[in-house]
Amino acid sequence: MSDKVAIGIVTYNRPEQFRTVAKAVLEQFDGIPIFAYNDGSPQTEQYSSIRKELSGSIDLVNAPVNQSVGYAKNRLLERMLDDGADWLFILEDDIIPISPDATTAYIEACKRSKWHHLMFAHHGELNKGVPLNTDWVWGISFFLHCVGAWCVYTREVIEKVGLIDEAFINAWDHVEHTWRIAQAGMTAPFWNFADVAGSDKLLAEMDLEATPIGTRSHEAYDARVAAGLQYWRAKDPNCPI
Repeated sequence: MSDKVAIGIVTYNRPEQFRTVAKAVLEQFDGIPIFAYNDGSPQTEQYSSIRKELSGSIDLVNAPVNQSVGYAKNRLLERMLDDGADWLFILEDDIIPISPDATTAYIEACKRSKWHHLMFAHHGELNKGVPLNTDWVWGISFFLHCVGAWCVYTREVIEKVGLIDEAFINAWDHVEHTWRIAQAGMTAPFWNFADVAGSDKLLAEMDLEATPIGTRSHEAYDARVAAGLQYWRAKDPNCPI
């Protein structure tokens, strides 16, 4: 497998935050193809203006309607595969790269561990504090909670396991996808979610704007969680939840 890399940014209704993230991605990762998917935000003119401001150096899709964060990530994964990438990075629009070593560190950790999917753990409150364990030979730390705001996938794992299941609407989508990857032996076993050791020196979580990415409303969140879990259990009798 070659080391051809691509990066996809998924965003929804946060154009100013997207501008900050996109500029940082371009500054830190010179020469890497960058794709972005605006998941149906009505602020398409602002997004298009930002792309123009950045000299058109990001391949931006302004989707006509909001679908879901999983749907948006799938479109980015497909676009990066079509572009010939072997290492596919997905980030949400509240993660900012702070080191040009972020992509290479994740690729090297995948190679050492022979895993095909790692994720940035330091997003939100659940993984705050020390990791469960760290393997310094592999350069990987393990955390209790599955977080999808920055992930790396190999071409091989997507071709073998498939894309995110779009029946999940903004709840469980990334978790169930990682479960399938773990079941295939291509990432850490559940419940040890693998990240690069010291990843907080490579990436940072931004302060959130009011509108969450890829969601139609906060009010429906509990219902989405319950519906997604019911669907997962019906789909897979080995569901770990």
